[in-house]
Amino acid sequence: PLQYNNNYPKKLLSSLVFSSLLLFSGCGGDGSSSAGGSSNNSSSKTINGTAIDGYISGATVCLDINKNDTCEANEPSASTLSDGTFSFATTVSGNYPIIISGGTDMATGESFVGTLKNIISLDDTNSSVDTKITPLTTLATNIYQDEVKNNPTFTPTQAKQIVATNLDLNL
Repeated sequence: PLQYNNNYPKKLLSSLVFSSLLLFSGCGGDGSSSAGGSSNNSSSKTINGTAIDGYISGATVCLDINKNDTCEANEPSASTLSDGTFSFATTVSGNYPIIISGGTDMATGESFVGTLKNIISLDDTNSSVDTKITPLTTLATNIYQDEVKNNPTFTPTQAKQIVATNLDLNL
């Protein structure tokens, strides 16, 4: 099985399972495209998703094209609705993080502090991508971003498997 060399503590990972286990399958990406890629094509792709740590309303969501973990004005973006859903379009291909920050956690009524992420794979064969963004997808995205720096063939699917393995999950 795949192992992550930073050994995320199982206690932290276990606490995230309760809020995100059923949503883990929305981690996005099938791992079939290259590690980065910034190729543009003329076909538009729609990204539909839901931000969940409790549904997060009024958050900023963006496709982090330059992969700097910051939403910038030139990157495709949207705001989440009261049920945490969002939608926006892009023409890029490759693996990119989606970043969510700000807004209100609808489960607690408190301001959402922090950032959630997911890595998605966009290629010429998909006209739309549906995804969930949760604490577990954030862990998998962080692993992917760390590992792909040294191993350009590392995939989002491998990152998901590392999270699953460290949590003793069978996915």
